[in-house]
Amino acid sequence: LECRATNKTVYLTRSAFPHLIPGRVGLRDKGCGAEWNDTHVHITTNLDQCGTRITYTNTTAEYSNYIVPDIFWNPANSSNDTPHAVINRGTLHVEETSLKFHCTYPLLSHDTIPAYAVKTSNF
Repeated sequence: LECRATNKTVYLTRSAFPHLIPGRVGLRDKGCGAEWNDTHVHITTNLDQCGTRITYTNTTAEYSNYIVPDIFWNPANSSNDTPHAVINRGTLHVEETSLKFHCTYPLLSHDTIPAYAVKTSNF
């Protein structure tokens, strides 16, 4: 996981997830898909996109999301595949079928912001 000032990239080693289909992996927002090569699958997104949730404490901001495999993919939708059985997965939630990751950043306090960096305006 790489956490940068405005975005984050999460990497998966393909050998650790041999059954993962890279083209069917995304984040909480399924419109944010993965890129891959022979060894890794990765997804890069801005901190505030792709279904990222932000949690604040007094001193930090945590940006969290999930790597979501498409568990509802039906191989029968592919012209080369024929279903051999019906699998009922019941009701599944993102938290139960995905990998959570997060980036945590310190919040700046008024004591650490230089006076010249504060923009003021007259009303």
